[in-house]
Amino acid sequence: MQAKTAGIIAAHNHESFVFSAIASLAVQTDEVIVIDDASKDNTWAEITRACSNFANVRSLRNKSQLGVSATVNQAVTQSSAEFLFFSGSDDESLPGRVESQVDRLTQKEVALVGSLPVVINAIGLIMSLSEAPEFQLPTKGSDNLAKLFFEGNYICAPSVGIRRSTWLELGGYRDGLPNLQDYDLWLRAGLLGQIVVEEQPVVRYRKHSRNLSGSNLIMSQKDMKARNEEEKSILNHLLDLMSTEKLNALIDSWISPGSEFKGLTRLELIDAIKASHPRI
Repeated sequence: MQAKTAGIIAAHNHESFVFSAIASLAVQTDEVIVIDDASKDNTWAEITRACSNFANVRSLRNKSQLGVSATVNQAVTQSSAEFLFFSGSDDESLPGRVESQVDRLTQKEVALVGSLPVVINAIGLIMSLSEAPEFQLPTKGSDNLAKLFFEGNYICAPSVGIRRSTWLELGGYRDGLPNLQDYDLWLRAGLLGQIVVEEQPVVRYRKHSRNLSGSNLIMSQKDMKARNEEEKSILNHLLDLMSTEKLNALIDSWISPGSEFKGLTRLELIDAIKASHPRI
């Protein structure tokens, strides 16, 4: 019988957390695909233990480290499930996550769904959401694509669910984006349909020094510059993909509703958006 729902996990050096990450999805989905991206610790042993405890878990192990993007893309190819639910190997999906997100994703106008997280520390204690300001929902406007474009990435990646057909249409994560591959995907998904971010959490997001968000706190000036250049490239790429109608909608929802920009050519609209964006 073909799986309807699948958890997708790329794991690397998370021996203390990966079993819980897998278990939290295995009890909610038809299958979990987990790939160990050449961990140096006991992550593979913990994945093997999860496979022994949950019959619906399938695992692979990369011989060399491929990185998050390539590993997640690889994991998706291992599943034919209709709905995909992502998790970090150090995070935990809350009960009811899959059911609630499937309900959202059966609405054809919705391209991607996520939520605010419950933020926890390395030992699982709940932290204030203020400890993870990157996930604060912007208050301006109602268009989540415009919010993402102008305010930056505020979607918690391990809270995201998406239809497999949408993932395939987008082509998954693009190569060459080591820092912001998820941000790029969310933006492109917004061209296909609505982005829904629920205030009710569906994931426990672990904030610690060894995860990607935590590493942003200690980024060198050189790394931060590279990250900013990556973001600029992503935003320009999105503008290149947007139709005149989408460009007008972006302006209407964020810059100037029903504005003087009507009647501009596509290139003029792009120039107007760039002039209003602080990071392009």
